[in-house]
Amino acid sequence: KLADKLTGLRIFDDENDKINLSLDVTGRLPNGYHTLESIFQSVTVYDTITLTAAEGEGITLRCETPGVPCDEHNLAWRAAQAFFDAAGRTAKLTIDLQKGIPSGAGMGGGSADAAGGLWGLNELLEGGLTNEQLRAIGVKLGADVPFILLGGTVLARGIGEELKPLTPLSPDVNLILVKGEESVSTPAAYKAIDALEDPPHPDTAGVLWAVETQDTGLLSEKCANLFELAVPCKDVQR
Repeated sequence: KLADKLTGLRIFDDENDKINLSLDVTGRLPNGYHTLESIFQSVTVYDTITLTAAEGEGITLRCETPGVPCDEHNLAWRAAQAFFDAAGRTAKLTIDLQKGIPSGAGMGGGSADAAGGLWGLNELLEGGLTNEQLRAIGVKLGADVPFILLGGTVLARGIGEELKPLTPLSPDVNLILVKGEESVSTPAAYKAIDALEDPPHPDTAGVLWAVETQDTGLLSEKCANLFELAVPCKDVQR
């Protein structure tokens, strides 16, 4: 019986989020999406999502973190609806979200929640979708979602859907992640990118070489993010 299969699932992943070792914006499509060339890296910063499904229909999202929307404006909520539409499943779903990823830090926290929701619902409701199919759904929600469903060290192109796995960084590489007091809106950041005139672009080839050769000194020298030029933050010194 369907009721026997509708239970709860808690998603707790120690490599649930990402940083950009390099991020370059290479163009803008007619639909408004921006194309990019970036090297993504999974990091051990995560949110925790608990999915509980019962007979019926409807989505309820609960989160105690101030400022986090608990309706269709939340990517986890939208991911659940997208999964139901794609997999032809229905359920009365409750999403409990515990935030650990800082908001407005460019770390893709909302995308991580969307990816976790897609993967979790596919497991919980036996959707039978492949990781590739989940990534195809995810890219419509956010450019970071396909990578988070894949993980590791990856070269991303297009709008985030073209992913090429790279040599994983050594586990001996330690990163310090610092979130200042300021937060940055993603739409506002891309608007600022569009206003740049002939900016110097990150040396993606140099970062790729550093990753492939595991040269951490070169990696620290070559890491760059075009948004640093477009969105100045008083907490960040370059």
